[in-house]
Amino acid sequence: MHSFTLSILLNHTIALPFIVSLVRFRKIHPSFYPFAFLIWLGFLSESISLVYIYSSGNNTVIGNLYVLLECVILLVQFYRWKTIAGSHALLLGGILASIWLFDNVLVNQVTVDNALFRTVSSLTYVFLSLMQINRSFIFGRGPILRNPRFLACFSFLLFFGWKAYVESFNALHLGLSERVLLNMYVTLYFINAVTNCLYALTLLCIRPRQEYILLY
Repeated sequence: MHSFTLSILLNHTIALPFIVSLVRFRKIHPSFYPFAFLIWLGFLSESISLVYIYSSGNNTVIGNLYVLLECVILLVQFYRWKTIAGSHALLLGGILASIWLFDNVLVNQVTVDNALFRTVSSLTYVFLSLMQINRSFIFGRGPILRNPRFLACFSFLLFFGWKAYVESFNALHLGLSERVLLNMYVTLYFINAVTNCLYALTLLCIRPRQEYILLY
């Protein structure tokens, strides 16, 4: 199968957690709303990207805007999970936004597939995910493999860890052959598909909101 077709099929596995999020949205705890929004954004991005690819042959602008919005949502999510304080989330957001502007406006163009922001932001998500996983082991209740925060952060760790590794080669311009880079990105597509399945599992493990009944 052609790598382009394979990437489309694997990336669109985001439809699975998207459907689950729509079905369960009214039942999930509000602290996971940003996680659901992230999945919606991913599904919307993949759909729009597909249209742009077939109409203009390039979806780079969509990708560069997506990673910026993804950054905002993920920082809000880690704040809602109390992984980081609000002031730290704002500081990280300001730093990452500055790197995005530097990478996509000052040094390069937004129409180019720029890797610096993707590398730094992915490493940031890996670090935050490790912090939250540690909290899940210490403060979590019940089986860890049914803990939605653990599952979500394990998914982030899996995907963004490999993404940081792949994008770092582009950011540093190490001159790898196109064949090697292609294999690395194909691996990323498969990891993305696994991650999307874990996203769906995460949504299924989120406990419904508690309904409060007034006693008279």
